[in-house]
Amino acid sequence: MPNRATDLDRDFYQNIGYLIRRSHQIGDALFDRDMRHLRLTPVQFGILLVVSAYAGIDQYQLGCAIGFDRTTISYVVRKLVAKNLIRKFKEDSDRRSNLLVLTEHGQAVLAEARPIASKTADTFQAELTLEERQTLSVLLNKIVNAHDAQGAKPRISFSRQQLGTTADALP
Repeated sequence: MPNRATDLDRDFYQNIGYLIRRSHQIGDALFDRDMRHLRLTPVQFGILLVVSAYAGIDQYQLGCAIGFDRTTISYVVRKLVAKNLIRKFKEDSDRRSNLLVLTEHGQAVLAEARPIASKTADTFQAELTLEERQTLSVLLNKIVNAHDAQGAKPRISFSRQQLGTTADALP
């Protein structure tokens, strides 16, 4: 007769997909706890980071950079615009694209959020040694990169030249 508890532990609780999902839930809960006063979600924080690094990025590139679809990016960007954290503008050469920059308020919120996010990440990974953290990052990137190559929503990387604009030229 099979031992159902052993099967459950092996088949479910040790399943990598389950462990990644539970880790994600725990990370989000810690982030929410620590960022509640700033009213930022992990996705909003990620968007602020990317827009800060690539002032003038368009919404499509932003979605590709963080692996989210157009509808989700559009929704989250609208929320960030409403919070006065991001400003949208159109480029003369392509009126269809919404280009994004942080507002002064967005820059201030991001500056406050960065050390909090770093501390939250340390709390989340507290049980891991530095070597284990690095190994986990390498292994998860290996999974993500393998599936990006197979047609899953890919992350993109780009240089400022590829954006077609520089921060100095932005309105």
